[in-house]
Amino acid sequence: MANIFARFWNFSTGWLHHSQSRLEATRPEIVYDQALKAEKKKYEKMEEAVSGLVYNRTKLDDDIENSRRELEEVQAMLDQAVIDAQGDDKGVAEEAMMVGAMLQEQEEALLDKLATLTESRDSAAGRIEEYQGKLVDFQARLKRLD
Repeated sequence: MANIFARFWNFSTGWLHHSQSRLEATRPEIVYDQALKAEKKKYEKMEEAVSGLVYNRTKLDDDIENSRRELEEVQAMLDQAVIDAQGDDKGVAEEAMMVGAMLQEQEEALLDKLATLTESRDSAAGRIEEYQGKLVDFQARLKRLD
């Protein structure tokens, strides 16, 4: 019984493909228009992808700027902790040394974070440049087809 359905399915799809091929052969402009529409959709998707990359790069730039500001604050507090640690008051000096140790850890973490963010941003910038070149090429190809 399954064999009958399979044969009917194969016959139906073969007939549809044959009809489609004959239609395409007699009306090539329809095929051309459909291909052009498909290429334009691909271009739009590429544009969306590039805009997503640009958004990501901008977000990374903001994150880098915020991390730099935070690092400057930590470094200023660390400088003050060093000054306090060198003071005459033993209690203040001990507290400043503990705070200084925590601030040093924060500084190292922020430096690592900045390095990672900068590397990601540079990588994103390279991909954006590459894809923008591809977009320009794609757009030129579409203009030739249109």
